[in-house]
Amino acid sequence: MLYDPKWETKNDTPLATILRRARQLIEDPHRWSPNGWGHCDKQMCGLHAACFAQSGQHYGDVSGKLNDVLRKAAGEFFGSYNDTHTHAEVLAVFDKAIAIANRR
Repeated sequence: MLYDPKWETKNDTPLATILRRARQLIEDPHRWSPNGWGHCDKQMCGLHAACFAQSGQHYGDVSGKLNDVLRKAAGEFFGSYNDTHTHAEVLAVFDKAIAIANRR
């Protein structure tokens, strides 16, 4: 099966709440992966944390408003940003994204 409509889940959780959850997942530098997705039980990148905070799935697509606000805060695709910046800079993007989401 190439596509299953059940994959489209409606998430009514406020965007800022999702972003705060994602930030908390990688707040400890030992839980953050600077290169790619990482390992679910040990480390994850910022994009993986956003995915998990949004859907509860370890791997999936960060899309819609969440992707838009992370891209706006990072100035580029957030997955690439995570892999080329420091832990502190990634957390700062989450802080900026949360501020943007709170203004919506």
